[in-house]
Amino acid sequence: MRTELDELRSAGYNFEHPFDVIHMFERKIANYTGAPMAIVVDSCTHAIELCLRYHMKTSNLKLTCPKHTYLSVPMTLHNLSLPFKWTDENWIGHYKLGDTSVYDSAVRFTSGMYIDSTDMCLSFQYQKQLKIGKGGAILTDNTQLCDWLKLVRHDGRNEIYSPWVDQPKFTEPGFHYNLIPEDCALGILLMDKLPKHNPDAKENAYTGYPDLSNRLTFLSKS
Repeated sequence: MRTELDELRSAGYNFEHPFDVIHMFERKIANYTGAPMAIVVDSCTHAIELCLRYHMKTSNLKLTCPKHTYLSVPMTLHNLSLPFKWTDENWIGHYKLGDTSVYDSAVRFTSGMYIDSTDMCLSFQYQKQLKIGKGGAILTDNTQLCDWLKLVRHDGRNEIYSPWVDQPKFTEPGFHYNLIPEDCALGILLMDKLPKHNPDAKENAYTGYPDLSNRLTFLSKS
């Protein structure tokens, strides 16, 4: 049995419902990074996917992807049927996906990192600064995106209804990408010990990742 919720109470945090811990974690991330809003999900890959799904509803996206990055990013673009061009860039800390406002910021988590008018996707995997083991988040100042993400990340469930069977209608097709309260509690406890400034998890793209442009052979078949 996981004990993080009890540990959180022992550390002086008060909450009525386990789901309240999710919102506590989101507020803590937003305050730390300087973002107006933070929305947690179960991975950085899913954070990127959801942001792209939102923007592709209203925009004809022109996407690029660095040759040197983690596998899941070009795979996500492929799985969303989004064409992209490879770029050869030795990015540091984060990079922008084409002409979108979406940033892959998986290797960066430090105070004041948020950039205005962007959707920055974070990772809490065990090799990163906040070592929850899984999880991610989106930093944004886009209220409409925030509302949509909170609706779709947990199977289209509106947070005002608990239990979910009380929800009369589901207006958006959802995804099972929610971060559970226990992981959020662990994130809060870890953030209480986190330094104000943290180095990037990778020094730069060239030393951190191989060139993927000739390795993903399935791309040539699509």
